[in-house]
Amino acid sequence: MASALLNCVTYIASLATFLVVASLLADALPVFYAALVADVIATVVVFFASLYANNSSVYDPYWMVAPPVILLWLKQASTGLFEPWHARQIVAVALVTAWSLRFHIHLPWPGWWHGLDHEDWRYSDWRAKLRPDLAYWAFAFSSFHMVPTLIVFFALAPAALVAAATDQPAFGTLDIAGAVIGLAAIVIEAVADEQLRRYKQTDAYAAGEPCRAGLWGWSRHPNYFGEILMWSCMAGLASVSAIRQGIPALHCAWFSPAFTAVLLLRVSGVPMVEKAGLKKWGEDPAYLHYIKNTSCIIPWFPAGEVAEKKD
Repeated sequence: MASALLNCVTYIASLATFLVVASLLADALPVFYAALVADVIATVVVFFASLYANNSSVYDPYWMVAPPVILLWLKQASTGLFEPWHARQIVAVALVTAWSLRFHIHLPWPGWWHGLDHEDWRYSDWRAKLRPDLAYWAFAFSSFHMVPTLIVFFALAPAALVAAATDQPAFGTLDIAGAVIGLAAIVIEAVADEQLRRYKQTDAYAAGEPCRAGLWGWSRHPNYFGEILMWSCMAGLASVSAIRQGIPALHCAWFSPAFTAVLLLRVSGVPMVEKAGLKKWGEDPAYLHYIKNTSCIIPWFPAGEVAEKKD
């Protein structure tokens, strides 16, 4: 069991490590790469806490705690945290912070207050497959700690470009569109999370039925739809900022949402969740009908309901 005290101390130490290492490297490396190296080393701190607690779930909140800290440090390292902020920087940092806070509000991590008395089922499955423990922890370090850190860092790259930019074009129409899309993305994710939370209090959930409430009846993965929208809006903001930073920065801006979409749709998001769903409900005709007739990502009219309206 990972105690609440251990978890809180771990994250204080991890974020302090990030700030110290990033600041030490800022004179030797471009701030983006200084932040990347510091992020990796901060993840190592969390890994050793996971190892000590014998629970990989100690890492679970890292990917939502670190991004706002990284952006604030980049602003500090480039133009100063308490120096004037460009409107684009305010929008980018505010959206990422709201995105992060949404998890703490709708999906609060029990480790902060009660400690951890269980481990995420995905980690437990791999623990059972990999023996001895040394093999499991070597795999956990790379796959459950380091890979997610790197994925989130590069997903954050567009916002990082904005936060670290020292020369910004004027705030314009594309920025406004990006801000509106980003806000809509956060609202979609928050609504989907709340609908799922309420569904988990119903008799249908207790009976083992999958959620089809609200947005979940229009999309099998509305939260992933919001996630892709979120990082696409950041790419739009970063594209304007990248005008002054050169073509490589522009490529970096649009790599992020494309990578996020591929990851969620083809690698660790939809395939993993739906494989688990088929394992649990694959014999249920109603679930198979839901999979067949409900949009995977983009919310849209369920095919069954459209057919009923035509009749």
